[in-house]
Amino acid sequence: MKRFRISWQLAVGSWQRINYRAYCLLLTAYCLLFSACNLINPASPVPSYLRIEKITLTTDPATQGSRNNAITDAWVFVDEQVIGVFQMPVNVPILFSGIHTITIKPGVILNGIAATRIDYPFYTSYVQTVNLVPGHIDTIQSASVTYNNCTFALLEDFDQAGLKLTHSPYYTDSIHIISDPAIGLLEGKCGAALLNAGDPSFWFTCIDSFPMPIGSIRYMEINYKGNYPFAVGLQSFVNGIAINNGDDIVILKPSSTWQKIYVDLNILNAQDPLVASATYFKVYMQSVLDLTVQPSAAIYFDNIKVIHNG
Repeated sequence: MKRFRISWQLAVGSWQRINYRAYCLLLTAYCLLFSACNLINPASPVPSYLRIEKITLTTDPATQGSRNNAITDAWVFVDEQVIGVFQMPVNVPILFSGIHTITIKPGVILNGIAATRIDYPFYTSYVQTVNLVPGHIDTIQSASVTYNNCTFALLEDFDQAGLKLTHSPYYTDSIHIISDPAIGLLEGKCGAALLNAGDPSFWFTCIDSFPMPIGSIRYMEINYKGNYPFAVGLQSFVNGIAINNGDDIVILKPSSTWQKIYVDLNILNAQDPLVASATYFKVYMQSVLDLTVQPSAAIYFDNIKVIHNG
């Protein structure tokens, strides 16, 4: 009996030593695995943050027109390195610390297409030196920019004497100047097309063609609202002769509130080589009311600008 008790104690002791060794081996393996994971997946760095509320535009009203804009995006750079494009307001994560130069380029939606976003070439950039601190938010309440490196070929706000636009005699409606605040004016007076069975169509264009250099960057800006779609287009001239009757660029959908759109006038260059060689132009807005859809329509315009470089 004593011999059996001793053997049993020896067996239990051996089993405990084996389990202890296994425990130590498992613990060692776990520690090695955990260390390896930390080496493979180190702790993520803590970013600094830049809060951008909005970008505002400052203009000279006499030579550049209204400051109204539709700057929706901030193109952010740190020391000329691209961080990304962000819709405002936004907290931009930046994996930098210390003093750095922040550049913010104003971004807009082109031709009313949300998927087509550009940093607008005729706005300046906002530049500021910021001391970035990981985990800290630096706020830019309002980054102010101006127009730069551009020529205004057309400015029409409907507030000055002498319109720069006229209507085509082949379409029925003429330009209406609206001053009644009941329609919800944007800034002072606005232009309008008021369509019905008696006047179901309009074509508003420039009185005089204007020059834009071959190869120049060209955009049209316009504020509008209305309850019927209309087209914006471009008519091109070579040696004083029209080479087309007008090419629609974009058709704008109805909107009950004022909208701002940036229209790419260069888009026709790739479609028609003759347009690419033209040196004089007229922009236009036009629509024809479908009386089977609705009996009348009202479309309002303001702050029409044509801008180019060169």
